[in-house]
Amino acid sequence: MTAKDRTEVRDIFHSTIIGYHAKVDAQNAVTNASLGDIKDHLKTLNGKVYEHERIITANIPHNVSHCVQAETIQAIRDSMVTSKAVKKAIFAGISTAGVIFSIIFILYKLITKQP
Repeated sequence: MTAKDRTEVRDIFHSTIIGYHAKVDAQNAVTNASLGDIKDHLKTLNGKVYEHERIITANIPHNVSHCVQAETIQAIRDSMVTSKAVKKAIFAGISTAGVIFSIIFILYKLITKQP
């Protein structure tokens, strides 16, 4: 390979590498522009979400006293509490009866035990 051939090969490699760098730079520019657009859109969305959250928090009460159906909700709560109380009373009664029956059974066995 002569000096002239080496120079030609170097020039070809050099022009190819310069073309590749130009292509990569162009792709990076397009990507960065798209990312900038996405970032701007996200800022807009986040601002709207914050505004909507503020409006909802300001307008919705945090308890049911302002609700039109407040009496119905309170009645449902009262019936739930009553239902729980009845269930607890039934379970307590059954448990007490079981303990009393067990004590009577044990005493009966001790009393009727034959030596």
